[in-house]
Amino acid sequence: MLNYVNTFSTFQEKTKKYDVYDFIACCFLALGVVFYQERTLYLDNAYLLFNILDSQNFRIEHYRYAAVLPQILAVLAAKIGASIPIVAGLLSFGYLFIHGIIYWLTKHLFKQKGLGVIYLACMLLAMHENFFDMVTETRLALGFGILYAAIMLTKELDNSKKLIWTIVVLILGTFSHPVFILYFGIINLFYWSFKNQVYFQHFIIMGVLYFLKSALLGNSSYEAGFYSKVANIDTFYNSFLHGYMKGHLGQVYKLVIIIVYLTSAHLYRQGLRKELAAYLFAIAGTYFLLAVVNSSGESHMMIQKSLLLLNFVCLYPMVYFYDQWINKIFLSVLIPFVLFASFWTIDSASEKYTNRISNLKSKVNVLNKSYDKAYIHDSQIDASTMLGVWALPYESIILSSWSNPNSFTLYPIKEKAKSFYKDTFRHVFMPPMPQNNLNNRYFKLQKNSSYQLIDSTFILK
Repeated sequence: MLNYVNTFSTFQEKTKKYDVYDFIACCFLALGVVFYQERTLYLDNAYLLFNILDSQNFRIEHYRYAAVLPQILAVLAAKIGASIPIVAGLLSFGYLFIHGIIYWLTKHLFKQKGLGVIYLACMLLAMHENFFDMVTETRLALGFGILYAAIMLTKELDNSKKLIWTIVVLILGTFSHPVFILYFGIINLFYWSFKNQVYFQHFIIMGVLYFLKSALLGNSSYEAGFYSKVANIDTFYNSFLHGYMKGHLGQVYKLVIIIVYLTSAHLYRQGLRKELAAYLFAIAGTYFLLAVVNSSGESHMMIQKSLLLLNFVCLYPMVYFYDQWINKIFLSVLIPFVLFASFWTIDSASEKYTNRISNLKSKVNVLNKSYDKAYIHDSQIDASTMLGVWALPYESIILSSWSNPNSFTLYPIKEKAKSFYKDTFRHVFMPPMPQNNLNNRYFKLQKNSSYQLIDSTFILK
């Protein structure tokens, strides 16, 4: 009996460190499996999945080598010849599992509970569309920014271990996404404001990393475009972001607005004028920068990935007085309730992606009976249901190979077809390649086949 009591006491001791936010994090990871098709069979996600299946190796774009980490499980599965659904499921899960690891390190290893809560809130609040943009490295940059902040704030490491962790995380952040430099700057701005301390050695490390990256690799086309947009500040006034925020501010940003108000009021009442000025300046400056970068307008999915940074700026200062608010009802009840509600918004947003996959799969199965490779004119595509279509060659060949022995690829064209490419697979961003170069384990296009024009009465919707 005494042994039973001791065992139960030990179990309680081990489990009491876990709370509702850990459960929310587990639910978030589970969504990667639930919506694995929606997250892997659309645009850039499908392009990545195709390349992993075809090469059985990692796919890195724009020198963002940190993207290797979330791809590990999928690449290992592809190397052993796992089925396409398994590879797709592991790819979707892997891109969330990396955040689960960062969350655990932040909250449980470095003992930064408030930062863990902020991390979950950044990824869930008003991010219902962006959840299906699996491949975006802006979320990776957020994760490494959170981890960098946790290392700065933790008391669990001595100075030498802190420096090693800092160097590793700064390297990963530098090679995740260009936006990481903004997370680095914002974290140091608030650390100076609240702690009156500056880690100059961190700036030296970042300077060396960016110098080496620029000298050895140069700037990617994405980075060049990003910097040119930042320089064109005149676009702020007519930015697409203003319209987006006007339509969504009162709908999905309620909790963020509440926290901004409470944080500002707390800083004002505590007489922390410098901290309040830094907070409001950071919010205004971040919004200005995002408005310039997103001036021309993109889909809601794309613009939400940029707004991860704004979420972070609005929520992050709460980490400095989280312990003072720990018993407040909005921390113990309201925030978990809203985060759980975010799962419902993700589920609601999934409908159009689920329907798109279902419709595309049925159309591909029909076309696969009559064609091996086909062209479809833009005028035959219903943009309202198909959304983006540039990745159709990859989406169609994956879907046709999902459970069928023979593959099929559909290529969208805007003008009259000039070549029908016998025994060739047409890429989107690369020259056409001999189809026998495709990985025959996953993709089997018929020999001696050419692209054919689909009947003009056929509509893809």
